[in-house]
Amino acid sequence: MDGRTLKKLEFDKVIQMLADCCGSFLGKERAEKLTPSSDLDEVVSALEETSEAKEILRFNPGFTLGGVRDVRKEVERAALGAILEPEDFLDISGTCAASRKAKVFVSNLKGSYPLIMELSRDLGIFKSIETAVNE
Repeated sequence: MDGRTLKKLEFDKVIQMLADCCGSFLGKERAEKLTPSSDLDEVVSALEETSEAKEILRFNPGFTLGGVRDVRKEVERAALGAILEPEDFLDISGTCAASRKAKVFVSNLKGSYPLIMELSRDLGIFKSIETAVNE
């Protein structure tokens, strides 16, 4: 789809509305990078993923990714041996806790959500980091 058509459709506004609804910085980043696709398989997969997520949220309205922070810079700095601030540790711990809770939540879901299960497969559980920071 060409830029002129996207402008007429106010695609940028639609994307911004979607990004504003995201509960995490990663979701917001992913939403802001969305572009229309003419690949039928890609479109069908995205619609199925959206349907699964919508159903999960409908049956579990209290689910949230609260506590997720963008800790990429802090992790990079730590890997280089830099000293982190106390707030950095709290952000990292909160993100670890949110990842653990999301992974446990998805693994305990009743029903068939293969696409969401696949997405959650890469979520890590870093209980030792959570414990060390919170002691």
